[in-house]
Amino acid sequence: MIKDLLVPIIRPGGETDPLSVAITIADAYAAHIAAVLPAPMLSAAQTPWGVTSPSLVQSLLVEEERATRQRVAALREYLDAHARSWDVRTHSNLLQASPAAMAMQARYADLSVMRLPADDVTDDEQRGLFSALLFESGRPVLVVPANRHVAAPFRNIVLAWKDTREAARALHDTLALFSPASMDILMVDPDVDEREEDPGAGIAAHVAKHVPDVSVAIRKSGTLSITTTILLHAAERGADLVVAGGYGHSRLREWVLGGTTHELLRRLDTPVLFSH
Repeated sequence: MIKDLLVPIIRPGGETDPLSVAITIADAYAAHIAAVLPAPMLSAAQTPWGVTSPSLVQSLLVEEERATRQRVAALREYLDAHARSWDVRTHSNLLQASPAAMAMQARYADLSVMRLPADDVTDDEQRGLFSALLFESGRPVLVVPANRHVAAPFRNIVLAWKDTREAARALHDTLALFSPASMDILMVDPDVDEREEDPGAGIAAHVAKHVPDVSVAIRKSGTLSITTTILLHAAERGADLVVAGGYGHSRLREWVLGGTTHELLRRLDTPVLFSH
């Protein structure tokens, strides 16, 4: 079961949105919340003569530190009022990029929780953070649709299954973290061996040793994308959570952070757990 979860805070003034999701999940599993602020980063400051001004750099640094202290104080006040167990972390290493710092902190938690990007956060910023958390932390990432309620604990889960290392990792992270009551093993356009009479039987037999209610669904995507097929299936089944392996190619990142699937996730009350 989940013991602690990490919440990256990257948008000044929007701290309560991802934290409210994390608090719902933490309350359901009696887990600790670690809210992490990125390290203050200073852009190059130059004079009209092309020489960096030490006094200007110092004044910018002081301002960044002041703003960070204010954000930390606000986070602590909010968490003290709403969460059972929590801490707030920042980084003093100004040369370390914030996604790398977040990934390092994520190694010390069971799970990272992200909201889908708000309108005023660039796709590049979110993509960089998501990629660092997924591919560098060694821990799963839970992506939650923007402005949607989260139904936790996660009892009814759709597993987007492929016979890959990433999908197996996602499955076993899910079993360890959530102890679901039911799992729907979804196979979209599976590559079926002619000798295999019952696709999905092997993985279903394994999952049944951990989950009381297990079923296998095989769907053709037809004119839809595989992503859309997965999300529509989850909506039809009333899933609390979709689980998928996280693969290192650009189409996955477009799926999570933008395009048609971004809009689908905004309309659905279905978080997605990725593992790599």
